[in-house]
Amino acid sequence: MNSTRDKTGILLYLLLCERQFYILADEGINSKVPQTTWDNVRDDIQSKFKDGYYAKGIILGIEQVGKILSEHFPIKNDDTNELSNKIAIE
Repeated sequence: MNSTRDKTGILLYLLLCERQFYILADEGINSKVPQTTWDNVRDDIQSKFKDGYYAKGIILGIEQVGKILSEHFPIKNDDTNELSNKIAIE
């Protein structure tokens, strides 16, 4: 995650059996996006989870992260997808 060209990797990490999740952003993102932004995304996801809407919470979080990243890091002509978008369930 931390080996992208512009240090703009982000990970949404869900620990379902422990009922926890984390939003981990690389230093390039954290240099432009304040922690309060991620706290707000976290709170919105938690609100959906508390109401029993787990899929909606995840989708909401992904949509919000995508919007935040597109505002701060518009696509460049030479951009490539440096990280896998694969979902790992273990």
